[in-house]
Formats: sequence, structure tokens, C-alpha cells
Amino acid sequence: MSRPQLDLCFAPHAERGTYLSRRLFRYPFQISRGFRLDQVPAGMLTLIVQTVSGAVLAQDALWQRVQVGPGAAVHLTGQGAVPVYRSPDQTTAADRIELSVADGGVLEYLPEPRILFPHARIDQALVVRAAPGGIAMVADGFLAYDPGGAGRSFGRYTSEIVVERPGGTVCSRDRIALDCAPARAGARAGYVATGSLTVVAPPGPGLGEAIEQKVAALDGVYCAVTALPGAAGVSLRIAAQGGQQLQQAIEQGWSAAREALFGEPPASRRKGYGTVIPAAGAAQPAARRP
Repeated sequence: MSRPQLDLCFAPHAERGTYLSRRLFRYPFQISRGFRLDQVPAGMLTLIVQTVSGAVLAQDALWQRVQVGPGAAVHLTGQGAVPVYRSPDQTTAADRIELSVADGGVLEYLPEPRILFPHARIDQALVVRAAPGGIAMVADGFLAYDPGGAGRSFGRYTSEIVVERPGGTVCSRDRIALDCAPARAGARAGYVATGSLTVVAPPGPGLGEAIEQKVAALDGVYCAVTALPGAAGVSLRIAAQGGQQLQQAIEQGWSAAREALFGEPPASRRKGYGTVIPAAGAAQPAARRP
């Protein structure tokens, strides 16, 4: 692949706030105009990245690149939870996401969790390059889902989140590699969704404690917060009893991080459309590739 299908660059403007200084996209991605919903961080732009296909298909090879310049503030989200459909010929979809944040820049990359259908296969790599004075909040997660209720598993799921400095120094590397949904029994049987929120930020007191306190109060959620090496930030790991609980935990963790870092919680972002995260055991029509 010679260039990303999505290539965005954000810069600050003294009067208008953050704006798109580069906006290149092609199938399957599409974007529309942004929104200004927050007073803090100043000038923050909220942008919804949409996919024309509405899903990740077996032979997809996706590449996204986002750059946030000094003083720019961006909140990126998606149109809804994205299903990953089955791979009948054992091919594996690939999704590479590169996020760069300069000193003084703020990037919130918060897509909804993926929905892994039976026999789905996907490899995901997410690289966060943040300068020591930059802030990045990055969400990741998935829900294993069988619309037939027969307990069929996805075929492959790998996800690697790498946090590094602009010079290439790696601060942390978090990797999941699964060939099927993990077996669940006993007290773990009800936890069907897994996710994380990585907050890369300059050292400051109380960030991890604020996130853990807010998320741990939710029903149907088990969580833990750990510090990233080199005082680069914190990582929240989540196990949830469903996709809705996982999404709520990520949103509450983000809200707590925003308040701890900027002194104010974020504005509401009720999109009201997109793919609904299915409840455990809910029946839906079998998915077919176009």
C-alpha cells in the first residue's frame, strides 16, 4: 500500500481554533465537517470518521495516519461500533493506525469497540508517537459475538498498541494475540468484552487514581490502572459483561482523564446513530459480504 486511505493533519488557528490542514481520504473512509463542542481544551475540534462499508471485511488492508501539530486539540471518534465479518478463505484483515502528537498538542482517539463475528480474522497495529509535552488518549476494545447463539468463535484477533517518542524510543508495547475467544468459567464467565484506554500525558499527580475510581464504580465492569514506563502516562484495562458496559467504561475513563488533566469534564457527544453494540445473546440476521 503506497499511502494511507485516511491521512489527516490538524493545526491551530488563532481565531478559529483547530482546523484540518490536510484532509486526504479514500474508500472506505469518509469525513464531514467537524464540531466545536468543548470550551476546554481551547479550540478543540471533534471529527467523526465514517466508513462507507460500515464494517471490516476479510481482505481489507487499512492504513490510517493522523498528525496533531503544536497547540492543536482534536477529538476523533467513529460512526458506531464496527463489525468484523467472517473470513471464509482464512485471509486476515489488517488495520494500521499511526497517531502523532506534537508538544502542546492534544489528541483523543476514541472509536467504539469492534464486534468480532464468528470466524472473523483481524490484525491491528496502533502506534502512538507523542512528544513529552503532548497528550494522547487512545481507546481499543472488542466484543466476541455469535448472532446464532451457538458459541462460535472468531478466528484470529491481534492488537498491538505501541507508545513511543518522536525519536523512536519505545515507552510501552501492549499486545494481545488470540486464535479464538478465551475460555470463560466461574466468576469470569460473564465478562465477554475486553478493552483499554491508554492515556499518554506529562507526569502529574492523581491521573490513574481518578480514572480507576470513576470506572470501578460502574456495574458489570472489572478494571485496573497501571502506570506506563518512563512516567509516560497510564493504561486502563477493562473486562466488561457486554459491549455497552465496555463502551461506558471507556467513556467514563476518558471523562475522568479529561477532568484530571484540564479541570473540566468533556461535553456530551451523543451521536444517536451508527451500529449498536449487541447485547449478549441477542439475535441478529447473519452478516453477508457485499
